[in-house]
Order: sequence, then C-alpha cells, then structure tokens
Amino acid sequence: MKELLKTSLLWIVIICALPVLLCAREVMALGENTSVLGDSENDSAAMSDELPLFSLGAERILSVYGFEGDGITYMDIEEYVYRAVLAEIPKDMEYEALAAQAAAARTYAVRRLLAGEEEVCEGVYAHIACDPEKYQTVLTDREISLLYGGEDGNISRKVRQAAADTAGEIIVYNGSPIIAAFHTANGGMTESGKNVWGDIFGGDAAPYLSPVESAGDLHSEYFDAEYIFTDREIIARISAEFGSMNSADSMENAGNFTGEYAGVNILSATPSGNVQTVEVCGAEMTGEKFAEIFSLPSRNFSAVQGDGLATIVTRGSGHMAGMSMCGADYMAKEGADHREILLHYYKGAKIGKLY
Repeated sequence: MKELLKTSLLWIVIICALPVLLCAREVMALGENTSVLGDSENDSAAMSDELPLFSLGAERILSVYGFEGDGITYMDIEEYVYRAVLAEIPKDMEYEALAAQAAAARTYAVRRLLAGEEEVCEGVYAHIACDPEKYQTVLTDREISLLYGGEDGNISRKVRQAAADTAGEIIVYNGSPIIAAFHTANGGMTESGKNVWGDIFGGDAAPYLSPVESAGDLHSEYFDAEYIFTDREIIARISAEFGSMNSADSMENAGNFTGEYAGVNILSATPSGNVQTVEVCGAEMTGEKFAEIFSLPSRNFSAVQGDGLATIVTRGSGHMAGMSMCGADYMAKEGADHREILLHYYKGAKIGKLY
C-alpha cells in the first residue's frame, strides 16, 4: 500500500508537473507592498555572503484549499516548503539537492503570494489548491506518515532541515522571483522553456530557462528505458486517437490518418533531443501527444522497428525544463552545494533572501 501510494503521488506531481508553469497570470513586477533591496545588476557576486535581498513585508502566509477536507488552511511559507518538497522528490536524495528543491518550492510559493488569491473553485479563493494539475501541492501529515514514516522518518528529517537551513532563500532574476520549473530527469541536457511552453514562459520572459548540460541524468534510472509495443498495438492506439473525431487533435489530423503503419517516424526534435513532431499511420502529432498516447515518461525518445515489434527508448521523465532532480542529486554527490546547483540550472539567476 505504501509503495502504491508513493508511486501514485510521484507520478501525479512529477509528470503533471509542474504547477509552477501555470503562473502566466502572475506579474513579474513586485507590487506596492513588495520591494527589492539592492541592485541585482550591480551585485557582482551571485554567491557572495551578502545576498541580494527581497522583501515580502509581513505577508508570509499561504491560503491552501483542500489540504484536509474542503476548507481553507493557512500555512506559513516555510511549512509549505517542507510539505511541498516531500510531495516532489522521486526518492531519497542528497542533502544539498533537497536544499535546492526547498529554494525552488519557496520561490514558487512567493510567486503565488505576489499573484494574490484566485478562485480555485466556485466562490472559493486561495493562493493554492491541492490540485496537482494546476498547483504545486503539499502532503498531509497522514501522507507523510505513510510515505516516509512521519516527521521522525529519515527523509522527513532531512527535508525539514533543508527547509530550515535555506529559510528565506529564493531564486531571483532581475529582482523578481523566477518560474522555478523542475523535472525528474532528462536526456543529458535540459530543455528551453520556450520549446516547452512557447512564448508565455520562454524567450525574453524567462531566459533563465535555457538549455544546460545535465551530466548526472546520463546515470539515472530514467535514461535509456525501453518500452516494447507490437505493430498491431501501435495501430490500435493511433486509430483510437486519430481515427475518429473525438478530440481537437483528432479533428486536426483525421484527414491525414491512413491506418497504414510504416513505423514511428520522428520528423523533428529540439537541440536537447526532445521530439517535436512525429508521424505514425499518416497522422502527424507532437512528441508530447505521442508520449501521452503510449504512456511514456518523456518526449525524448527514439524508435526501432523489426519483426512486428517497435522498441521505444526514452530518456528522462517530465518536461525537462529548469532543474533536474536527478541531475541535482548527482551534482550534490560530486560536492556541489545547493546554490551551485540552482545557479547551474537557472542560467543568469541569483539567490535572494526574503528576510
């Protein structure tokens, strides 16, 4: 039961991933009651003892809907960080990797505070709802107990300490908290935010979500994972999706669908190796759509056909933009501290302090 719950929670949190991506409405400006102390452009030492400061004023309490029941729970930002990190990590990780994840979770929480409460369900307003498809959610005491043995469990203690040791630390770019996207693993290089979410989160809006090398991912359990399908199964799944008019994707591609299988043909990929477009049975689709149809952990894949079978080899898990948790764990094992990890994955960003 414990393993089943853990697996379910992790897939929901990691693959849906990334609630931080749904902050398009959030302003990058800081607001009237929020100020930056110090000039990030003139601060020549991003990792110096005197970190650039970022003030939230007195507002450090998040309203969370559906934490336990249908009501609103008011949660201190540091308590939120502890519970959010436990909901995110795929396994026990090195301490500095957990500290990096704590800073990323805190950065997300600050963005939610700056955005203000929104209608999370009819007539109910909160900063966050326990809906992993839209928000970066948290674990309850019962879930922590089932997964990690409660507050006194080894992993729980490490995460609590990581949250305490990084208290107040967030990741900033040009004086504002960043979109701290993260994923489980990639194929050796992270993806551009623009290639994942378009101009909303990519390009000039979030230059810190640029591709960087992530050597540790080459050693992760998510690298070169194989999934084998028969030709008949591939035809059946593609036919079910594109052989009818049941979805917007089907309507757009129905005219191209032939039902004649000639392999899985990758048409384009990003420099990071993630498939952009693929053709099967005459239907063109995105790599993300193909991964969804065949329940693949990522859109970084290749295909080998023969003897009535197709072997799909995937690399990584998640959208692959921002910080890799497996990559961060590897960097920590190699001696990097959490600030080095954060500044590696978020290019051009700096570490700020709330208080």
